[in-house]
Amino acid sequence: MSNDLAPHSALVRFPATGEPHLLLEGRLRWPGGDAPARAGVVVCHPDPRYAGSMDNPIVQVVAEEAAREGIAALQFNFRGVGRSEGTIEAGAGELRDVAGALAFLSGRVGPATPLFVAGYSFGALMALRTAEREPAVAGAAMIALPQSYVRPADAPARDIPRLFVFGGRDHITEVAWGTE
Repeated sequence: MSNDLAPHSALVRFPATGEPHLLLEGRLRWPGGDAPARAGVVVCHPDPRYAGSMDNPIVQVVAEEAAREGIAALQFNFRGVGRSEGTIEAGAGELRDVAGALAFLSGRVGPATPLFVAGYSFGALMALRTAEREPAVAGAAMIALPQSYVRPADAPARDIPRLFVFGGRDHITEVAWGTE
């Protein structure tokens, strides 16, 4: 027996921004019930050069929990990963992938619905850089953003809410705890 209030998901395909020939695969998770999604979030996966994909457990949990909270969530594979077309670029191309994911999600939730980006590791960098560039993004969450990706002198390009989540035993990023 189906529970109409339970979140549901579907596999989707959409183009990278500026590259209509390059189709990316994703999983759109939708809140259950009849109410529209109260927000949308694109969830970006870890570095594809090290087997990162939309099937990463942290990416899946973020997307699943967002849907349970009434937020439409799109997790997707960057170019060259899984069934996404193209070749891994580890930078500029992946930013176009995130922009394409945002455009696709906006088309599903509607232009008045706030959009957010989130990511884990390399995906956190893509989320941060996208939030700085895309005026449609209302906020960003970065999980385990590697320190080497961002210089302390980097100033945010836009004044939007940002959440940084780091593990206490992260072996890549050392978080300086202080009173600053």
